[in-house]
Amino acid sequence: MLYQPPYALLAALQAHQTLQTPLPPFAVGYATQVGSTQNWAWQLAKTVWQQALNPLLLVASQQTQGRGTHGRGWASPHGGVYASLLYPPQHTPPPLEAHGLSLSQAVAWGLWAGLVDTFPTLQPLLMLRGINDLYLNEAKLGGVLVESRGGGSEEGPHTLVIGFGLNVWQAPPTLADGRHVSTSLQAHVPANTLLPCPTLAVLLARRVHSTLALWKEGRLPTT
Repeated sequence: MLYQPPYALLAALQAHQTLQTPLPPFAVGYATQVGSTQNWAWQLAKTVWQQALNPLLLVASQQTQGRGTHGRGWASPHGGVYASLLYPPQHTPPPLEAHGLSLSQAVAWGLWAGLVDTFPTLQPLLMLRGINDLYLNEAKLGGVLVESRGGGSEEGPHTLVIGFGLNVWQAPPTLADGRHVSTSLQAHVPANTLLPCPTLAVLLARRVHSTLALWKEGRLPTT
């Protein structure tokens, strides 16, 4: 079933955003091509970013082995947003569920808010399905993949990687049987209003980060 988050979310995030510094609350790494931004994030989580104090956003122009939920592949041609937000142990990663909302759903709400803020004409058509899919005019636009490791006495510290992908300039082809119809931002907004994919990734990650902050504090509107 398709639905939209509470519209009051936009005002709450706008108020929260005005209190933030102009710089992103995370470091940013960029690559033209990787196998998977999720795998890239986990590699760094085990090495150079293990003791980091701040989150890290990793963005790629193209993935050769993009990953979706339930072990599915994620088509990742040039012209989309492919990003992973790494929350290292020192930053105290968000919980997987709080205040009646799952982490994946809170992330999807943040992406929805970021897209509606950036492209207001999309608001009537941009919907969510389940806890991790974004739909535009009833076709899939993007999705969320949340992965958590550690936290137990023998598993090491709790580390979290939040991945999100978005079709911007083109959409993967629809399957022959009509399932998994997909779309892109370019099909619904003027091309001259589209931001460069890395810029859009940072903007959306900021909205996700702000949404998670409100969610952890129990200040996310639910109606």
